[in-house]
Amino acid sequence: MWVKGDIVLTVAFHRLRFLFKKWDEGQRVDDVRVLDDGTMERVKASVRAGIGV
Repeated sequence: MWVKGDIVLTVAFHRLRFLFKKWDEGQRVDDVRVLDDGTMERVKASVRAGIGV
């Protein structure tokens, strides 16, 4: 995985589409990933560096 840290966007959560993973008994199962605290801190540092803060 990678981060494009120099572009920050604001989006409405209800307009996002999750990545499709599979069908399970007629129900759509989305690929939902959760970042651990260490990874999220590295993402934040990348964004700060990307925008020059």
